[in-house]
Amino acid sequence: MHAQHRHNLKQNADEKHFDPYHIVSYHEIMESLVGTWLKNFSLVVVFFALIGLSTVQIIATASNCYILSDSISKQSWALLWGGLFSMISFVPTFRHYRILSLLGIMTTTYTAWFMTITSAVEGPIEDVVYDAPENLEGFFTGFVQLLFIYGGHTSNIEVADVLDNPATYGECVISSL
Repeated sequence: MHAQHRHNLKQNADEKHFDPYHIVSYHEIMESLVGTWLKNFSLVVVFFALIGLSTVQIIATASNCYILSDSISKQSWALLWGGLFSMISFVPTFRHYRILSLLGIMTTTYTAWFMTITSAVEGPIEDVVYDAPENLEGFFTGFVQLLFIYGGHTSNIEVADVLDNPATYGECVISSL
């Protein structure tokens, strides 16, 4: 769909095709290929999904901070983190988001290696049953969790950026992992 949208922009000599800084949004593709009604529908769905995800993230972060320090209330933690998280709305594009992505990779990787080394040093706990996955779904669930633990989820930023030049998609996926 992205390639068809880009092709249509080129055929129509749309100024967006010649702008090297224009990043195509999902709703633009929907409008171009299906119509305005699906563009509006996708915007509404994404809007409510982001509100829900943001709320859950703020509540989870506030709960974690409250567990670490109950010197202020959980609501105060939520207001503090909500204010900090809202600052991300001032990041103009995914290209500018890279420094935050790099910080996320470093902190996620540090946490994952810390837990790995600590578990190797301390060893298994007695009276705990360690079992292997019993079916294919259990295997892939564990495999995906391992990928996300070690920072693989941040490759989405690189993939979103490479959509300006889809020919380099394969290289981007490999280098971002």
